[in-house]
Amino acid sequence: MGRMIELATGEVYHIYTRGVDKRQMFDHDLHYKRFWESLYLFNDKNYSLPSSDVVYRGSELQTSIAFGDVRERLVDVIAANPVGNHLHLCVKQLVDRGISILAHRLFKGHARYYNVDTGREGKLFDGPFKAKHVDSQAYLEYLPIYTHLNSLDRYGIPWREGLMDAEMRERAWKILENDPWSSHHVYMGRSQELQVIHPNILQDTYPTPDIYKSEVMRRMASELPFSESL
Repeated sequence: MGRMIELATGEVYHIYTRGVDKRQMFDHDLHYKRFWESLYLFNDKNYSLPSSDVVYRGSELQTSIAFGDVRERLVDVIAANPVGNHLHLCVKQLVDRGISILAHRLFKGHARYYNVDTGREGKLFDGPFKAKHVDSQAYLEYLPIYTHLNSLDRYGIPWREGLMDAEMRERAWKILENDPWSSHHVYMGRSQELQVIHPNILQDTYPTPDIYKSEVMRRMASELPFSESL
């Protein structure tokens, strides 16, 4: 399902997209770092995209850090994971058109930066982003785990089929723990350099890292296959 659905304020959505022709959108750590910085800076009702965001990024971050987090957020980012040729976001819209505004800034800015950095031309993303309404508590609790498990795609682990044996689950967990570009580390209680992720909506579900880990391991051991929604 694409963006034919209405994106309503106060509701949570699974936002996802991929590279055109399934091409890579993130080639190395600087590309991932840049994406996370953008996800922080662009998530502000009052943000204005400079004519050359490649030049101004450093000063923007310094100003934001100096004055503290005074953003008027467009969305609460509950989970995020950019993975090579695709990315997933779990977000709650806080203001009207908040998701659309953030996505426009984020994807346009990343495509411009990526093309300049790699010397390519043309569009980077495969059409408009897709959105699914998170219409149940069960889906909300499941989506961050699904989002984070996408990190396993880089290593060819067939996690979507379900029923991972103990050895594969342990290997998968180590991959999640060592991935610096997924919001998994926030759910494991680690600090954020920039306050990108706001998982408070799931505080009662995952109040401690141990409870979150237990649920991830339980789902990886399940016979049920993973899907984008419940």
